[in-house]
Amino acid sequence: NPFFEGGRFIDFQQLEGTIVALKEHPELPAQLLPGDRLELRREPYYLQDPMAIAVTDIDGMKIGYIPNHSNTFLALLMDEGHEIFCRLYSIGSEDVDSLQICVELFMKE
Repeated sequence: NPFFEGGRFIDFQQLEGTIVALKEHPELPAQLLPGDRLELRREPYYLQDPMAIAVTDIDGMKIGYIPNHSNTFLALLMDEGHEIFCRLYSIGSEDVDSLQICVELFMKE
């Protein structure tokens, strides 16, 4: 279905649909379920990446970030006032530094 909670699915192949989860929340895989809505929040003053987009759950807990090689186009859309959010698709495998979470992106119409 290309619609979810008033948003239209964004098919940006170059975004790879992943976020990098923060290791400070080891409980995340147990708390998040496929289909959960996740919020995106711009962090333009983040010194390491001025195009940073944080991903939070609906309660505002920061889960991770859209990878910096994929965030520029989304950041520009958000800076122009477009509301973009995502839905959890799957939680992938862990490596030493991160947990890959796949999401589907939606833009509010």
